[in-house]
Amino acid sequence: SPLKRWAFIGKLYPFEYVLKEEVVNTTDLRRYIVDMIFEENPLLYVAKSDCDEDRSVQIATILEDACEKEIEQPNGVKVEQPWFARDRYGETVLHKAIQKRREKVALHFLSLKKVELLLAAGDPFLFLAIEHKCHGVAQKILDLVDQHSLKTLPSSNTRRTVLQDGGTLLTSNTGRTVLHDAPKCKGDFVKQVVKRYPELLKQTDDDGVRACSFEHLANYNCC
Repeated sequence: SPLKRWAFIGKLYPFEYVLKEEVVNTTDLRRYIVDMIFEENPLLYVAKSDCDEDRSVQIATILEDACEKEIEQPNGVKVEQPWFARDRYGETVLHKAIQKRREKVALHFLSLKKVELLLAAGDPFLFLAIEHKCHGVAQKILDLVDQHSLKTLPSSNTRRTVLQDGGTLLTSNTGRTVLHDAPKCKGDFVKQVVKRYPELLKQTDDDGVRACSFEHLANYNCC
């Protein structure tokens, strides 16, 4: 659709023209476009675009503002915000942005209201950010885990709730903890993880390997 195409190639003007009230004040047109946003979720295409990230953030902001205004209306749509919605693969806009290593875009999505609800769903966003070398995103997610006390996430997997400390955000389904992968991040990320979650030092993955058995952690006096 035109919305997906504009979002993917970074066409800012069409969104400004049809969605900003100070530019066009045609209620029916705006409502039609907003309905399409909820139905088609062009934010997914913003997230995985190859265009300039600053422009993508501008487009995302316009789309999000339009959706928020619609939701706030007395007779507005009562559906999930597009930035929380999942595609047929079960992925959100945050998944797509991290996978494409679009760090500015991912950080933008992490700044949205109630983003903790997305993190609390238990997706391994922290591992994903480390894997794709989005160090700033990994840092932001770690901060949000603390800020919103995401320490007792529900899980049907007993092994993943043993620590009751960050739940599936800090432990993968193989028992591997974020501390196993933390040395891949820049700066003092390892020290932060050890300081905030020392329990992770004792946990082993499914192969019986503890993070503190890795030589690179010896430099932090973790063992």
